[in-house]
Amino acid sequence: MRERGIGFNQAVNEALRQGPGAQRDTTPFVTPTHHLGQSRLPRDQALRVAGHLEDAELVRQSGLGE
Repeated sequence: MRERGIGFNQAVNEALRQGPGAQRDTTPFVTPTHHLGQSRLPRDQALRVAGHLEDAELVRQSGLGE
């Protein structure tokens, strides 16, 4: 704290952020992305289709469709 001229709270906060034995990694984290190709279903109909599939599954599970 004396060498850096910082207060106790700042020193504790920095130590907590770094963690025990942590090395400072300045490399930004990048989430990989992948092209999945052209959609086979128009986006504006996706929710409607999902709803129909969910309804069909609920009917199947309940046994009402027999």
